[in-house]
Amino acid sequence: MKIFDVLVVGELNVDIILNDIQGFPAIGKEILSKDFNLTLGSSSAIFASNLSTLGSSVAFMGKIGTDDFAVTVENSLREKNVDTEFILKSVVHKTGATVVMNYDMDRANITYPGAMEHLKEEEVTDTILRSAKHLHLSSVFLQTALKKDIVQLFKRAKALGLTTSMDPQW
Repeated sequence: MKIFDVLVVGELNVDIILNDIQGFPAIGKEILSKDFNLTLGSSSAIFASNLSTLGSSVAFMGKIGTDDFAVTVENSLREKNVDTEFILKSVVHKTGATVVMNYDMDRANITYPGAMEHLKEEEVTDTILRSAKHLHLSSVFLQTALKKDIVQLFKRAKALGLTTSMDPQW
């Protein structure tokens, strides 16, 4: 089994980014965006992609659906040389999505968590942990099934000799 520099365990979603809006819509109203992008979202995936771009070998562990957004997520990670072999696919839950509304110098987000909130600590097996030197966890607030067992996950990683880090996000 390949040994990765970093195993990132985290949320996976696409971002649908609406740019240059002139305010936020009132209920029952519609406003226009001057531009939009569909891109890889989630701080965990962006971290993994950027770290891989800097030359580290990175594997990702998360949960997605089996929909078109799942294809976008996996392809985007692979394009950045992030290993996706540990990504789990749910046939029950869709891939998460965040609508990002960029307004002036700030933004507002609406997130559908989907499959990402169903990743469980026991799914991050010791075999998967042994595949890396370091465990990084991010966006815990979006991972409700994993959140309650984070301490146990970090204890297992430490017992297996991994260093650890966590980005608590917001």
